[in-house]
Amino acid sequence: MSQWMMLDFVCPKHGRFEVLWDKRDGEPLCAECPVVVDADTFSSNPAGVFCLHSSPPATAYAVSGKVRLAEVSQGKNDQPLPPHILSTRELADGMSRAEWDAKNRKASRDRRHAEIKRELG
Repeated sequence: MSQWMMLDFVCPKHGRFEVLWDKRDGEPLCAECPVVVDADTFSSNPAGVFCLHSSPPATAYAVSGKVRLAEVSQGKNDQPLPPHILSTRELADGMSRAEWDAKNRKASRDRRHAEIKRELG
């Protein structure tokens, strides 16, 4: 039974393209670019009008695996959110909606005040 996967490659001349690949063939090191470079001669000589430049893979290959239900745990993202993204973590931790709204309004006013001060000099 064949197991097919879609892989991305990058041609230096024509950019990103996808190739349908059979997993049984192993991991590809490169693929030929399928872009038609000379559309006028395609009807008379279809073999000589493709780019066919050797192109490397665009992304790393996905790792497949299985996780048992008992091994799943909640992860944590250590990176802070950008200032324009609202975090609902406090709501999940039990903060009231009115208090959360007031906190976000104050943060928005403070950001806008700092922005105006920067623009005025």
